[in-house]
Amino acid sequence: EKIAIGHMLQDEQAAISASRMLQAKYFITPYAEHIFKIIKTCVEDGKTVSDIYFKVQSITEKDWATIAPEIDTSRESYLTECISNSIAFIGSSIVAEGVFTRLQKQYFRRKTFFLYENAKPKILDTLDNKDLEDVVNDISQQCNILLDGMVASEEHDYETEIMKVLHAKEKDVISTGYQDLDNILEGFKAGQLITIGAGTGVGKSAFAVNITLNVADQGYKVGLWSFEMDKQEVYQRIISVQTSISKKDYSRKEERYNAARKYLKETKHDIQVFTDRIKDLGSFYLQCRRSSLRENMKVVIIDYVQLMHLSGFSGGNRTAEIEMITKTLKNMASELGITIIILSQLSREHKKRGDTTPMLSDLRDSGSIEQDSNVVIFLHKPEEQPSHLEKYEKIIRIIVAKNRDGNSGIFALKYQGNITKFIENN
Repeated sequence: EKIAIGHMLQDEQAAISASRMLQAKYFITPYAEHIFKIIKTCVEDGKTVSDIYFKVQSITEKDWATIAPEIDTSRESYLTECISNSIAFIGSSIVAEGVFTRLQKQYFRRKTFFLYENAKPKILDTLDNKDLEDVVNDISQQCNILLDGMVASEEHDYETEIMKVLHAKEKDVISTGYQDLDNILEGFKAGQLITIGAGTGVGKSAFAVNITLNVADQGYKVGLWSFEMDKQEVYQRIISVQTSISKKDYSRKEERYNAARKYLKETKHDIQVFTDRIKDLGSFYLQCRRSSLRENMKVVIIDYVQLMHLSGFSGGNRTAEIEMITKTLKNMASELGITIIILSQLSREHKKRGDTTPMLSDLRDSGSIEQDSNVVIFLHKPEEQPSHLEKYEKIIRIIVAKNRDGNSGIFALKYQGNITKFIENN
């Protein structure tokens, strides 16, 4: 128990795993039971491991003494022992989950032993008028209750389950900001992994910024991980889109500055830009979990997935690495109830075809990206462009090549390169 508590106080991922696997009643020691209840509440509120440790350290000595009056152990002494016992195992999720699994088993062993101890006198009491069959049925019933606790299961009731679906509140669907895309996708939905693929120079990073702003317009926080652009470039693009004035239009420099100040004064946008590479999916998960629970972050955008390199895969199999990344991101989206959008490069092979329109097989390291994505969208610039366009404008075809929940489709947006803005091509 002390090793388990020590894990939870030092490793946030362990605290989250424990809150899923354990219940307070699994602990024998009142101290461990009380601390676990605090940890579980903190995890549900999206608190960091530092917050959890501080909360536990804040238990007063007076309150501590009432938890287990029969045990003469100070709070400081107990916590120090928990941490020292677990410190050798910190960082290993396998060890932590092994400890938690053992706690589960020990609890059910105790319950089984108590069941046996209580049943033995009833079985051996030959003077009892109660029929032996009733005694056995009673023991059997208690055993079944114990088994139900060991193997989580719910009774199947078809009508109840259908009615639950009918009465369920509709989950928020977030508009993409483009009517044609909303008509195909019905917006971004919680739990989706969405891939946006394009060749070099087509505008996928600019499209990511436009999507970011469209989502932020609806009052949601957006996390944008940009590995191709630094923060300054991302913010310059946001300013250009919002003011419709190019950074290179020096004759309107003051006008752009004043328009940007007005935007910042009036906006309720909550956009957080990250440029540090994601090398550890565990830390990335914790970061997204906190933001989704505490700051209403509903959409995460990663630009782009081929630039992610995990620390544990240096020199290893790149296809296996991408597979682990996409599967983890898909599970994250589902568990946290958020939409994760990954940008992806296309292989160079698609340019060698007569028809350069992207296909699913053109996604670089395509196997797991295609398989794990709920939606795959391609950006494609046709060779033939309308003659009436300005020199900084081009038509981009948006191709929904895969949509697990609905239809595929194609439509066009106009891309204004001078202000990196995608607008509907009416």
